Amino acid sequence: MGNAETVFLEDFTNELITSGVRITKVDSEDDNIVLEGAEFTLYDEEWKIVRDNLRSDAYGEIIIEDFIPARINS
Repeated sequence: MGNAETVFLEDFTNELITSGVRITKVDSEDDNIVLEGAEFTLYDEEWKIVRDNLRSDAYGEIIIEDFIPARINS
């Protein structure tokens, strides 16, 4: 085995990366029909609330601009 070497790193800061997400609510029998005014809550993988009081618009969409990517349940 070779000699161990110590490497020193400069100070650094992790940056939180956010993303936009678009969710479209559609009819359970016909996915061509979008649902305006559908309410729902997003939960993380431990079923803690990530976002609540979400309501779809006239196009059946909810757009979240500052979403933090994670595993979610709805």
